Amino acid sequence: MKDYVCNREQLFKFIPQIDKALMRLRNNFFGDEYVSKSKSLVILSHLKPLEEQASFVYTYQIYLDVAEQIMHESKYTHIAPEEEENCHVYYLCRYQFPDKKRKVVYHFDMFGFQEVDADGVWDSEKHNQPLISCDCNLFGGKGIPYRYMFYVMKIEHLKKIPESMIFKRWTKSARVTFLSSFSQMMSFRRESIFLGSLH
Repeated sequence: MKDYVCNREQLFKFIPQIDKALMRLRNNFFGDEYVSKSKSLVILSHLKPLEEQASFVYTYQIYLDVAEQIMHESKYTHIAPEEEENCHVYYLCRYQFPDKKRKVVYHFDMFGFQEVDADGVWDSEKHNQPLISCDCNLFGGKGIPYRYMFYVMKIEHLKKIPESMIFKRWTKSARVTFLSSFSQMMSFRRESIFLGSLH
């Protein structure tokens, strides 16, 4: 909104500016949705199954971010993984920078993994799914798998991104899920109001 309004804006100018900002957000949203459904994508990376899945699951803009992370994955190498209970631990570094390491842990499943995502993607139905965590904490910030994680997916020979690592809010189905839950909520409210008026 800061591109359209300022803190000294007069009220009669403020409302039209808010309308313009909302119109721009709607246009961006529907444009992204149209491109996600209609544009055919060319898979360019060396991790074809993972990138193909990302193109089917994510919206177009998020797919571009994920594809970029997949392309950068090839810059890394790793030390022989350590085997711990229920997981493999990898230490990744870039060529010529062996001292700058990232610790990436491949959990065989989600049992015992305490962190829970705010939008409910890490639910009980997905506890048998593998999960990859990294000490960079970038996955928790943006909600897409990062290059270190794609490197470990390659080493572990995964053919698709684990469902436990796909945040619902970035998927093509997110809007359908939201509209469905919103209509259920509105019908519940109408029913409550109707029953309240009877009393």
